[in-house]
Amino acid sequence: MDSLILVPTRFVSGEDTSLAAANSLEVLLNEAYPDDELVQSTVVELAGYRPARAGLFRWQVEVRRHQTKVRTTRKSARNLRLHTKTAIHGAQTVC
Repeated sequence: MDSLILVPTRFVSGEDTSLAAANSLEVLLNEAYPDDELVQSTVVELAGYRPARAGLFRWQVEVRRHQTKVRTTRKSARNLRLHTKTAIHGAQTVC
């Protein structure tokens, strides 16, 4: 039972994110909760885990892509507001 607590804790905390740890966690969860759909979806994600890809799960990659898109959109909107203010201020100075 210690493994069922220790392995996930070390993995989630980042202490041990090796492929071996992910495989151990996958097996532990699969054996402990074979009928739990949520746990089984986690098992599937663990099966796709590859530390060589910076240890990211597929959903984490998608979240990062979305965050990058949001940041880019916000930066573009901020730049547009800045250029609009500058243009308006310049137009008022000329008048």
